[in-house]
Amino acid sequence: MSENNLGKKVKLAIKKLGLTQKEFEKKIGISNNLISRWCNGSRNPSISNLKKIAQATDMPLAYFLENGKNSAAKKTENSDKDLIIKLIEEKDNALKEKIKNCELEINYLKEKIVKLEGKNRK
Repeated sequence: MSENNLGKKVKLAIKKLGLTQKEFEKKIGISNNLISRWCNGSRNPSISNLKKIAQATDMPLAYFLENGKNSAAKKTENSDKDLIIKLIEEKDNALKEKIKNCELEINYLKEKIVKLEGKNRK
C-alpha cells in the first residue's frame, strides 16, 4: 500500500528525532508493528495515539491533521477529516465534563452559603 500524507508525516517526525521506529515505539509505548502500519499508510493512528506522537515529537497536533495540497488519495483526505471530527468531539466532551463539574461545584457552594446564612440568622 502506498504511503499516505499522514503516514509520511509520522515517518518524517520519527526521522527528525533521529530514532528508528523501534526506538520510537519504546518512547511512546506503542507496538512497532502499529507504527510501521502508520508509516506505510496501511492504518492511521487514533486521536489518542496521534496526541502521543505530537507530544513525543514536539510538533503541534495540527501538523499531523493538516491535509497538504498534494494529497494523493481521497481515502487520506477522508481519514484526516475523520481525525479532525474525532478530535473536535473529544474536545467537546471534555468541555462538557468541565462544565458539569463547575455546575456541581456551584451547587455545592450555593448549599454551603444557604447553610452559613441559616447559622448567621440564629
